Amino acid sequence: MKIAHLSNQTSWGGGEKQLVYLVEALKTDKSVAQSVFCRQNSKLHSCLKKIQEIEIVELSSSRLRSSWILRRHLERFDLVHAHDSSSHSLVLIAQYLLAAPQRPLLIHRRVIHCSPPWWGAKKKYCMPNLAAIFCVSSSVLDSMRIVVGSQTPLRLVPSAIRPTKIADSATIKEHRKSWRLSSQHLVIASIGALTAQKCQLDFVAIAAQLLATAPHKLRNKLRFLIFGEGPMRTKIAASIRSFGIDKFCKLMGFYPELGSGIAAIDCLVSTARNEALGNIFLEAFAANVPVVAYASGGIGDLVVDNRTGFLIPSRNPSLYAQRILQLLTEPETRKSLCHTAYAHLANFQVDTMAKTVKDTYRAVLEQGS
Repeated sequence: MKIAHLSNQTSWGGGEKQLVYLVEALKTDKSVAQSVFCRQNSKLHSCLKKIQEIEIVELSSSRLRSSWILRRHLERFDLVHAHDSSSHSLVLIAQYLLAAPQRPLLIHRRVIHCSPPWWGAKKKYCMPNLAAIFCVSSSVLDSMRIVVGSQTPLRLVPSAIRPTKIADSATIKEHRKSWRLSSQHLVIASIGALTAQKCQLDFVAIAAQLLATAPHKLRNKLRFLIFGEGPMRTKIAASIRSFGIDKFCKLMGFYPELGSGIAAIDCLVSTARNEALGNIFLEAFAANVPVVAYASGGIGDLVVDNRTGFLIPSRNPSLYAQRILQLLTEPETRKSLCHTAYAHLANFQVDTMAKTVKDTYRAVLEQGS
């Protein structure tokens, strides 16, 4: 079984990490041969180079040129797995404009919002060789059901994690030192691209609310860190200034060592709306860090209110502040949530995810033979 994985992303996010997990897991099956088409000089490209016996085909920054590259190689594969919307578009261009050979196509959907109804979007989900759609959460699956109806099989394949050893106290101390914080500070963090959909402006409002209501001794220990880069950075910085909380709330930019750094925070807060799933929650669970998030999108597949974290039913900075304060001042509540959340990771294992994907590959090939 020869698989072509496609990723046309230059950034490093949850989807790219999941692709690496999948490639590593499938590599143990000698009946599966894999090639990955990805952008040169991307972090995904550098991560894949560390995996032996995996062919890497470099894509161009030009969409048309990348489609030509894909067209030249498609003939030698049994299946094509597009891991993002952009790579799905490359297959569309290769087939419709460049007369590429059609191979069974499987796509991954990691977002809830569907593309606007332009010509390409309509064509993408009516391709005759579209064999299956992998959806990372029940919310994504429901939204895709509206788009494709019953004509294309949908498979629920949640994101997965391969838990690593929790960072030790020395590593945590080093992370905090790099943030210019001590072990006495209480760190509440937002992690993700600075976009309107992630709503870090709400995080700033929550920080201001908590600073206004927390007891004085606790207030001086609070620090709110926003990790990530994106188009909303200037607006977020202006919001921090307007609330007058510059001393307490900082924009940290992209932090390359955030994997082990998650253990150095005291509470992870997500203000994203319509989040498809939220891979960062899995990492928080693995690091025994409690989470507070909006009850929207696919987050409920991971965060079970009062069991694996706290869910906020609506945009309510006051309730957010109450829940965060509860986690910071009630050690038993924090311990209970973290314990249950860690146990919940058993439902999001890499081997389980890879088996579901591989079984779907085989079912598609058997159906076509």
